Amino acid sequence: MPAAPDPGPSDARPIAADELGGLFAAAAGHRRVVLAVSGGSDSMALMALYQAFRNADPTAPEAVVATIDHGLRAEAADDARFVLEA
Repeated sequence: MPAAPDPGPSDARPIAADELGGLFAAAAGHRRVVLAVSGGSDSMALMALYQAFRNADPTAPEAVVATIDHGLRAEAADDARFVLEA
């Protein structure tokens, strides 16, 4: 089996508060955005980062969080509940 490709150098530092505006620049000019959150670590991080963005800039668009129990995995209902409680 071939070795996995080298992903190259990584930037494993936290995202700084002054970087959040650039991260969410596509939201500019909107009143509201929808965050699709599955309960996985990446989408939970998205939700936390967006909250930090709103805390830093109260004029940023309001966020509505959407999650779906798709029923494809036994844990899907638990994931949806986890998002609702977060």
